[in-house]
Amino acid sequence: MTSTEKVPPAGPTATALADLRAFLAHAVGDGAAVEVAAPDGNHDSRVCLWPLGLLADQGTRGGYGRHTLRLRARHVATPDGPLDAALGLLDRMLVAIAGNERFQLVPEPVPAGPWHVPGTPRPSLLIDVPVQIASAPPAASRVTGGLQLDGGGMRTITGRLVGPGDVALAGMTVASSATGTSVVTDPKGGFVLPGQPAERAVPLQLSGRGLLLRVEVGPEATDPVVVHCPLEEV
Repeated sequence: MTSTEKVPPAGPTATALADLRAFLAHAVGDGAAVEVAAPDGNHDSRVCLWPLGLLADQGTRGGYGRHTLRLRARHVATPDGPLDAALGLLDRMLVAIAGNERFQLVPEPVPAGPWHVPGTPRPSLLIDVPVQIASAPPAASRVTGGLQLDGGGMRTITGRLVGPGDVALAGMTVASSATGTSVVTDPKGGFVLPGQPAERAVPLQLSGRGLLLRVEVGPEATDPVVVHCPLEEV
């Protein structure tokens, strides 16, 4: 690919996989990698992540000529390596998911097909990630009269999540109630939420590692916001 070619934006299912991978990577810590691969028993300590399929969530919702398809992208997460290390990774993932509202643990048996190794059962988790797909709007009708434009600009909200002592909180989920979009904070606790309403307050939900907070970013806020959370980095 040359430097002049545009990289297509990631679709909703690819974004769901990338977000879950980043979340699990933070949950298990630096001692283990989270890879999109099948377990083979030849690695010391890692988490193997793989998408299994899409399931219907709440059907479609109509509104102003657009429809939103709500789905759940189901993934399987399997610790790979010695049993003691695998169980430790499994426990860390369980604790992290228990305090998160976006990534949903599925209390069902994991199908044997994806990682079936004869005589070697592998403890695994099923994890669902909400996915929304909006259909294209219908073709516009021919305009015969004058145009009247209503205000309603958009803005990008940027900021950081920090704990006591301004310690950056990475791997936290920041979700906008105004648009239904969400992101995971980077290693410096930073986040970027584009396409947010510019003329009204935007409620944000912050979740992760047992923490659930709700804050509002007012329409007058133009600088990056800093949210202090009552949670120390671990």
